[in-house]
Amino acid sequence: MTTRRLPKHERRAQLLAIATEQFSANGFQGTSMDEIARTAGATKPVVYQHFASKEALYIAVLEARADVVHAAIDALREHTGSPLERAETGLRAFHRLTTAGTPLRLFLGEEMVSPAAAERVAELLDAMAQRLAGVLLEYRRMEPSEAVILGRSLIAIAQNCARLIGPDGGPEREDEVVAIVARMITSGLTGFAPQDESADESPDESPDEA
Repeated sequence: MTTRRLPKHERRAQLLAIATEQFSANGFQGTSMDEIARTAGATKPVVYQHFASKEALYIAVLEARADVVHAAIDALREHTGSPLERAETGLRAFHRLTTAGTPLRLFLGEEMVSPAAAERVAELLDAMAQRLAGVLLEYRRMEPSEAVILGRSLIAIAQNCARLIGPDGGPEREDEVVAIVARMITSGLTGFAPQDESADESPDESPDEA
């Protein structure tokens, strides 16, 4: 097989893109370095020049895709709806980012790859929680340490919400699960005073109610 030569950074980006697609579709065990090399039009030694092992490539994929979750979390800052609507938006976004065949499905932890990979997933999830804590602090009065605990809890809740909906859950199932979980989240957050004293404390109360 003739390997088309690419600049190092282009080859690495190509391999990451292919690996992201294959890990997302087939899982860790169902993906082979041979198939990644074949799809890239490269030899397996070329793949190993960039990534020492399949595990290292898997971890690199996770690291490269964590920014997608960060962007979704940051987008909550721009959401102008009610606290309940923000919670629903966040849960729907996480579910759609983690359905089967999408890269962030890897963050659901459905497949035990190795202790090292599991540790890296935990670190990346913790970074997401820290970012979410920053959003919480903009809306609610709490200690930074409390916001981190809540951020970690909300990431875990979002993971379980995605599992409850399931990869084949239709719109009705998604609406049902999201509505229930979002109400729980919103009700729980009312235990912390809003940064804006004029903010509506009730997840159900409409703006024109007293």
